[in-house]
Amino acid sequence: MVVFSRVVRFWVGGLFLVLLGGGPLFAEDVYFAEAGNYQSKQTYPGDFETSELYWSYDGKAPYRLSRAPRLLAQLHCSPAKAALIDRGYWVGTLDDAGNCGPEGDPKVWVSGNFVNYLGTLP
Repeated sequence: MVVFSRVVRFWVGGLFLVLLGGGPLFAEDVYFAEAGNYQSKQTYPGDFETSELYWSYDGKAPYRLSRAPRLLAQLHCSPAKAALIDRGYWVGTLDDAGNCGPEGDPKVWVSGNFVNYLGTLP
């Protein structure tokens, strides 16, 4: 892990993540460099159900299937839903009903389609 000023960069599970800032982790603070070519309207082949939600505490595999909310359609947290639909990942906390929050350690949330996309990378 490299720390420079308020920027943290690290290589995790084949992914290069960049974290900015020193406070709470938010969606705009995480950037998957490999996500640059992700096309949200394209369905990627793989073992993950494209409409299901998966999570990790640190952005590296294995991604765990979310028990609640389980499906992207069940999200009521607008920033999470928009980011997951648009770019395939979001960082934050969700309650069991799919709302933003509560306070606590954020997770890296990904759509199954995004995980399938990552599996297509060399």
